[in-house]
Amino acid sequence: MLSRSVFAGYAINYTAHLANGSTYPYTLGLFVSHEQGVLRYYHSGQGQGFEAINMIYPDSSRAIIVLTNTSAKPTFMKIADELIYLLFPPSADGQFAQTLFAELQSGSLDDSILSEDLKQYLTPSRLREYSSSLTPLGPVEAFSLSHTQTTDGLRTREYDVIAGGKRLRLHLLLLPNNKVEDVTVSDVQ
Repeated sequence: MLSRSVFAGYAINYTAHLANGSTYPYTLGLFVSHEQGVLRYYHSGQGQGFEAINMIYPDSSRAIIVLTNTSAKPTFMKIADELIYLLFPPSADGQFAQTLFAELQSGSLDDSILSEDLKQYLTPSRLREYSSSLTPLGPVEAFSLSHTQTTDGLRTREYDVIAGGKRLRLHLLLLPNNKVEDVTVSDVQ
């Protein structure tokens, strides 16, 4: 069975089928992803003194193109991440993660979403530590799902967060009952 999408009136196979029977998310010179349920075709490029990315969202008839005259690699993706954050509303899972991050910033966490073990670990003192390091960063500028995995019923979700010009990683581990079993925030270099 071929995976297909309609773009500019044309049906496009967005999964390449390889000779060994596996598939690869690349077609017509574009990579393909489904981030938070949103279909995206994209390709980036670079040269001496520039970085660029072109992202096409066929289901919403939108495209984002970022061109920079710098070889500082994070620059073009930082701009792209901020535009995605502004243009596309988060999924229910994304909204849950954004709310949890905001609660960590404020130091006031809704403990009904936490496992019993995490409730015991996240003492008022530890919540103050989260708040004291995250509050000075100010409002979130970009928030995107970077990795998800399910193993033995446990779901891992990792989000890239930009706040105060700083790139962070929010790591969540969720139990089968959707309670948060682990939460960490770390710097991304």
